[in-house]
Amino acid sequence: YDVITLGGGRTALVIGDVMGRGVRAAAVMGQLRTAVRAYARLDLPPHEVLQLLDGLATEIDANQIATCAYAVHDPNEGRLVYASAGHLPILVRDEHGTVIRADEPTGPPLGTGGWMHASGSVPLGPGSTAVLYTDGLVERRNEDLDEGIASLERALAGATGTPQVVCDRLVRSAGVTADHDDDVAVLVLQHPARTGPDGELFRNAALELLGGVEAAPRARAFASGVLTSWRFPSDLHDLGVLATSELVANSLQQ
Repeated sequence: YDVITLGGGRTALVIGDVMGRGVRAAAVMGQLRTAVRAYARLDLPPHEVLQLLDGLATEIDANQIATCAYAVHDPNEGRLVYASAGHLPILVRDEHGTVIRADEPTGPPLGTGGWMHASGSVPLGPGSTAVLYTDGLVERRNEDLDEGIASLERALAGATGTPQVVCDRLVRSAGVTADHDDDVAVLVLQHPARTGPDGELFRNAALELLGGVEAAPRARAFASGVLTSWRFPSDLHDLGVLATSELVANSLQQ
């Protein structure tokens, strides 16, 4: 599992599970984890990241199969775009406590080769929470896997608080203890709800600049577009553009 900071205020989350145990399985997972961080920097759609990982998994060990879910959250769009390679569905709790499964589309596990993956998306606006997990959290002997996921849904519907608090509650609700006989990984992502008269000011946007004579004009155009889309008053818009231009110009001179 991993959490990767991307440009534009976006965050990528990845979670996976290699079939089997031991040194070989751990080595494969380590190589896939390193690769996904590199692929994330290419700013590809989630399904294309999984396509690349699928090819790599086949090259590493054609006999080793892994499941994986890769998702990107854009707070400005308020959506979670994801793709799954045979992994368990992402759960999303909205600001009202309603939980949905992000289970379509899904593709075959990594390492099977020759299959096409596809991306899906679900709303993840302010006040919403997304949970990614491995089967160790929901799989029990003599119990249907779907029932384990349904139990997790019910627990998430009533789980509030920080991501750490939510994670702890979900693990406790699943009855996971130190003696648990399977690996468990849980990722919790929250899009915090901002309240009060200044709530609309808590936004972010990012632009990667490589320097050169075009950096300042690009920064001004970017700032102008962002502040306009946020409906800033003209005086604050102009001040924001000016401040951005000065910051970039001063950085280039140093």
